[in-house]
Amino acid sequence: MLNKEIRYVLDELKEEKNQVPSLKEIKIALEEYLEITPSVKYWNLINLKINSNESISNFNYKYLRKYNDIDNNIKKLITVNNYVNSIKSRIYLCLRILEEEIEDINEALKYAEKVERIERN
Repeated sequence: MLNKEIRYVLDELKEEKNQVPSLKEIKIALEEYLEITPSVKYWNLINLKINSNESISNFNYKYLRKYNDIDNNIKKLITVNNYVNSIKSRIYLCLRILEEEIEDINEALKYAEKVERIERN
């Protein structure tokens, strides 16, 4: 049922534009249809947690995809503490990030990967 409804949304978009819609247009149309609001994206990111055997680089890839999909005004609400909370099961990484007093999300992600590489060697 959902597939047919999504197909209908995409067909409407195609007819409206009178051409094949871009990926961005498709994404926007699907988000509107599925009611994926900016606040839903925000909460999905805030509630993202690293899995017990997941590498920090794999987790950071997922985290960045969600982070980059968020509106710039909402990104201002996301702090390094939110990221640290997402990886809190990795106590050593969290302590190192907090110890360095990193304030930029991207720097925190890079630093976490660096610390994990050092820790594994």
